[in-house]
Amino acid sequence: MSLFAPNRVALRRLSALLALVLCLMVVPARQVPSAAATALIYRARIPLVIGPNRAPPPTTDQNIDAAVKAGRITAETGLLYKVYSTFGDPRLSSRYKGDDSKVPDSHALELVQQSWSTPSAPTRETLRPFLTPPIFQGSWYSLRQAASTAGASGMLQDSEIGAESDASLAAPYPICSDIDRAVWASEIGTSAYVRVWWPRADLTAADGARAYLAAMDGTIWRTLTGLMGTPLTDGDCPCGGDDSRLDIYVVTVGRSFENSLTPPGCKKTPGYIVIDPSRPNDTLAHEFMHVLQDSFDTGNSCVYAGDYQWLCEATATWAQNYVYPKSNKEQYTAERFQQAPSEKLDTTNGTREYGAYLFPFYIQNTQGAPVIRTMWDNTTSNGGLDAVDKAIQGGFSEVWPRFIAYNWNRTPYDYYKQWDGMPYSANEETVEVSLGGAALKEFTAGPPRLVALSASYYHFNFTDDNVRSVASCNGWTYKVSKKELQLGYGHVYGTDAVTDDQKKGASVQAYIKINGQWRKEDWKDKPSVSFCRDKKDERIEELVIIYGNSAHKPAGNVLSPTGERPVLVATNIGCWQWEGNVDMVAVDNPDCPSVTWHVYATDLLWERNQPGVSPGVAYNLKSGTIHWSITAGACGCGGDTHGSGSFSLVPVHGVALLGSVNMALDGKAYRHLSTSSVDTSMISYTACGKAYSTHLPGNWGVMNPDQEGLNSQGELHVTYDLATPNSPKWTWNLTPKAE
Repeated sequence: MSLFAPNRVALRRLSALLALVLCLMVVPARQVPSAAATALIYRARIPLVIGPNRAPPPTTDQNIDAAVKAGRITAETGLLYKVYSTFGDPRLSSRYKGDDSKVPDSHALELVQQSWSTPSAPTRETLRPFLTPPIFQGSWYSLRQAASTAGASGMLQDSEIGAESDASLAAPYPICSDIDRAVWASEIGTSAYVRVWWPRADLTAADGARAYLAAMDGTIWRTLTGLMGTPLTDGDCPCGGDDSRLDIYVVTVGRSFENSLTPPGCKKTPGYIVIDPSRPNDTLAHEFMHVLQDSFDTGNSCVYAGDYQWLCEATATWAQNYVYPKSNKEQYTAERFQQAPSEKLDTTNGTREYGAYLFPFYIQNTQGAPVIRTMWDNTTSNGGLDAVDKAIQGGFSEVWPRFIAYNWNRTPYDYYKQWDGMPYSANEETVEVSLGGAALKEFTAGPPRLVALSASYYHFNFTDDNVRSVASCNGWTYKVSKKELQLGYGHVYGTDAVTDDQKKGASVQAYIKINGQWRKEDWKDKPSVSFCRDKKDERIEELVIIYGNSAHKPAGNVLSPTGERPVLVATNIGCWQWEGNVDMVAVDNPDCPSVTWHVYATDLLWERNQPGVSPGVAYNLKSGTIHWSITAGACGCGGDTHGSGSFSLVPVHGVALLGSVNMALDGKAYRHLSTSSVDTSMISYTACGKAYSTHLPGNWGVMNPDQEGLNSQGELHVTYDLATPNSPKWTWNLTPKAE
């Protein structure tokens, strides 16, 4: 008689998907530059949920800059207004006043000195008194006191800017003639080579001056000169006060400041400090660090100019913590730095450069404080960024990725909190990974671009238990694009290698939380990373991906994905174990005699054979039992054809693999399982009175990718056939199982 023999051509065609899955499982651990990457992923656009990022209120200087940019005032007037803001001059209109509560000091006079030849002669005369230290007659303070005595403002109105002031155009720059000793008192330090001045009539300033002198003698001078060296003396400068000591003027101003003495110039020069008596000792340490910076003969420009400007403020703010590590008064500046991680390290906007102290703070705690001095030593022949790059061990290429990882500053990687109680964390884009009833969703997982020495943070929270398979595709150090699977089985997203120049400076790091425990991984050389949340040790709860660009050269360097942006895909397709049954019914000869085979595989359990879910997953059969029977109809000797039995499917005799392409985008692979299972065990039955012994005929398990796949819940409840005449039918019931 004829035994059941299904269409072998059809079975070979159905086996192609399983073969494709097995091929996709062979993914190299590290991609070589010349080979196309094989990490594949499904992608479909959905919006990114971005965490709040409130813009801080603008400062006075930022309001003035905005007015200049809008053409409401000239650049010359804008510079003058910044000077007015520094000194609390009432000529500054209230419409320009911003929130300066978090601006440590001012450097408006540095900008005036650098551009002295640019303003008109009348504007220069308006500015000249501000460049004169306050103890001298004709200084801004002298004019203020004279106006106060006269009962008038003594200040020009906005409409009068550019008019002649009392100072002569022919007067030297600046005006430093006689010290007004009737107005000013002073004391010198004992260990600190300083002279502190204050107005005799100002008791608040007098108290502040004595406190500042004690601070210089007690901590500030010793700590900072021990690291940076002593400042240049001002004995040869006409505006240097009574002697060659550093002059510190304690007087009410809008913002405290340090300024280089002019002449001689704007680098390798002594300086002086003007500090408001309300300011803490930390501010004095900050300004004294500026004095020490002025001693350096910077190679490219003035000390407070170009790409030295950020370094001036970053290291001066760092000096506050270095001198007073328990004060923490510098920490508020870090908030604005952390709010904008995608801005370049050396950005100067009146606030960010102060918060950039986090970089020397990080270097001090990982490489030592002497590296800060080396940075400044290097400025004599390098720009600011190059000076830092050559000072730090490993350069920006090694240090920047570690630094931006520390900037995340959240438990358990809250190193800044542990070191110094610094609470501010890098701003991140937060995403709730929830399917919302869908079967698959894709989330943008990386930035469109990063300028040099910047970073971007993406924080994924996995809140939906229906998310079973997760894959992150690295579009930062690889090129992501759509790939077509073989044999028309659809499309996935894959990665290709890029050139070294295309990924110069790129870094990708990840903080991963699984079962309450965090770990850190470097993903730079990983085209994709996947997780099976059905498995306990892959049940990801949170994922933070940190992108960086450490390449500060060439100037203006911007790093962008060479293909699609990084992407994270989540699906409800199972990935660890599948359990259930399949019931196969086949009629061997539908005419006569009619013989029916019934093969019922129960207690099936397939288990993933290696970690990961992307691009494909293959499963080995771990358990299962075959129950089979053969019966004949009423034709001929049909009553004499019978047999039944059962046996274990494990150990496997034949083939019993299950596969899936969990991240397929479309086509036959999309949301389909695949198998073509055969068992070669021997069975015995009777046909027309004769005994037969043979292999179990046909395939006990077949799935047809041309027909229905997983339902919306990720389960399989489908009856398949071969789409041929008299085809057997396989009724499947499989559900994914979590550990």
